[in-house]
Amino acid sequence: MDHPVNLFLYSGAALLIAFVASWLYIKTATAVQSRLEPDVESVLRVRAAGCVYRSRLVGLGPEFWTISAPLNRDCFVPIRPGEEVVVEAACKGGALVFRSHVLERSAGDHTFRLERPKEIHKLERREHRRWPEFAGRRLEIEGMGGEVVDLAEGGARIRTRYRTDKGERVKLGLPWGEIAYAWVLSREGEDVRVRFEELIAPKPA
Repeated sequence: MDHPVNLFLYSGAALLIAFVASWLYIKTATAVQSRLEPDVESVLRVRAAGCVYRSRLVGLGPEFWTISAPLNRDCFVPIRPGEEVVVEAACKGGALVFRSHVLERSAGDHTFRLERPKEIHKLERREHRRWPEFAGRRLEIEGMGGEVVDLAEGGARIRTRYRTDKGERVKLGLPWGEIAYAWVLSREGEDVRVRFEELIAPKPA
């Protein structure tokens, strides 16, 4: 008589353990994903139809995220609802990358609603080569003079009086005469920190 009862108890315990393990796994996965969410007002790079545009994160919601209308040369880009986009957001130590779809756009406040991403991946920042010998060298940012404070193949810190905004795409004339494009990450006084769209390498004079 005891044998069927014990079997029933063991089966129930196994089911309970499996249920608790599944619940813990879901809670852990959800917590990890929530920690990977970018901050509101983060600068974004939005790739759609093979082109890259700048934007910023306006709001986070349980069903959708709101971003400002992507800009290209200071003109709003009319991405269509239903279109897939790949978004990159800068974060500490690297960048967060995710895929999503445009749910709708609002012409009134120039915002887009994106489907909340199901997966977010973190790309760790690589240790880029640096060239300290370029410190103090002259360059141009949008045609205005500037000075290199720090230069690496992935980005730079520039001292300039050119007024930039976080998230702005700028054209740089590098000290060796090459043209490069970069995104403004931050500005502190006259120091501007930028990230190059493509890795650079100094050219011999």
